[in-house]
Amino acid sequence: MVITGIFAQNFYDLTIDIVGEGTVTKGPNKPQYIYNEEVTLYANPTSGYKFSHWNNDTNDTEPTKSIIITDNTTITATFVPITLNLTINNDASKGTVIIDPNKTEFSYGETVNIEIIPNEGYIFQNVYGDYNTNQSNFSFNIVKNMQITIRYSEKQYTITTRVNPLNSGTIKLNKSNNIYSYNEL
Repeated sequence: MVITGIFAQNFYDLTIDIVGEGTVTKGPNKPQYIYNEEVTLYANPTSGYKFSHWNNDTNDTEPTKSIIITDNTTITATFVPITLNLTINNDASKGTVIIDPNKTEFSYGETVNIEIIPNEGYIFQNVYGDYNTNQSNFSFNIVKNMQITIRYSEKQYTITTRVNPLNSGTIKLNKSNNIYSYNEL
């Protein structure tokens, strides 16, 4: 009598959970793995996100991770939005900038609404830098660290003189072109 034993190797599932925006690729990429098989995981954030950590271990922050399969396994990859800065250069003596939402750090793709109100004696001219416009009320999406500068010009006034009765005298101004800025003597 011959007795033959047939043994089958156990196969295990590897489940990848994603928190945030990104993907994880496996190497080798198979539907199931055998006991003690090594698998390398690669975390790939989508645009505007960065890889944060594996599972609940905030110290496990490398985007590449190797694991040994010994049972059905679930791994969680956490991706978080990239924080971007907005710097606005504005001379407060010439005007006020209203930012909505009112903060300096933004998530990738977040919309910023800006309104520029010139002070008395000044005219809004334009915005230049990482965003350019001639509009004093505008919106844009933050997609990188950004810096903008607000430019104003002084209001100019032309003084026209007239003597009445005609040719009865003269008026002399201290500027030959008769153009004065706001509050200028």
